[in-house]
Amino acid sequence: MRPLLLYYGVYALSRGLILFLDTNLRECSLPSSHGIEAEGWQHALAQGIDQLPDLPLKITGGTFAVLSKATSNVDRCLVQGVPLHLPPGHLLSRAGTTTITIPTTITIKMVLERVPDLSTLFATTFGGSPKCFQAMLVILSETTETDVHILETDLGLPDVDDIRSAFGLPADVPLQPSDAPWQYAVNNILYRRNIFYRIKHSSKSELLAELPPIKSDRESNIYVVEPLPNDLDLSSLSLLYLIAYSMGMLARYYPSKWLSLLNSSKGDFAFPLMKAATTLVEDRFPQLVLQELEGSMSSPV
Repeated sequence: MRPLLLYYGVYALSRGLILFLDTNLRECSLPSSHGIEAEGWQHALAQGIDQLPDLPLKITGGTFAVLSKATSNVDRCLVQGVPLHLPPGHLLSRAGTTTITIPTTITIKMVLERVPDLSTLFATTFGGSPKCFQAMLVILSETTETDVHILETDLGLPDVDDIRSAFGLPADVPLQPSDAPWQYAVNNILYRRNIFYRIKHSSKSELLAELPPIKSDRESNIYVVEPLPNDLDLSSLSLLYLIAYSMGMLARYYPSKWLSLLNSSKGDFAFPLMKAATTLVEDRFPQLVLQELEGSMSSPV
């Protein structure tokens, strides 16, 4: 089945990437486990396939933890500088959680709502905003300050208090809706409103330490992303690994439930989202692996 074959392709690419990034490791020293367990799935799915988004993913170490350590859960994004009419020219490589606390349990839904390319479909599926927010970052100078504009979309502007809570912004950081001096398009719709705050920094490393998690979609749009519980910050590569594992294990160990999804059975509301997520893994995971390979062979920008 496609999801299972896709996962084992992801698994093989991940192990190869680990060996490339960490020259002290050998194939025989890599962990044999996936590093994730589908704990409690049988009981949950017995209640219906509508339980799929809430299925737990228990991170236990293994290949997933080694992948996180080898890649430092880095996300690489091209960010806007000044003047604004020039293309984005600042490459930010922001590391996430390197060593994951074992065991850690999250859900499939928690993963899906932090993937920028799935944000619109997630909102349609669940009737609410995901945990990633399209944004424009403008670096005025690497040694002075950076403006963060969280953009209005067809869902409207996020709540200011929600943004402050999501990213742990102190009360003394001004954060309020405003009109930008420029217009921008989101999903081909023109907007001006945004929620704006400013980060002051004296170096690029200080900027990276102050920035919330950032990711980009396939069109290089920037998103700021709320960390997972306990400040777990996983890269796009790691999130797609988790999606591939979820769909692969569902198809392998619960084939009747997988067929129920394919056959438009009762409770299959999340199927379009899961299908899009699987296609995204197929398209983007190899690209992100290539980014890691190229990033390891070049000096930091």
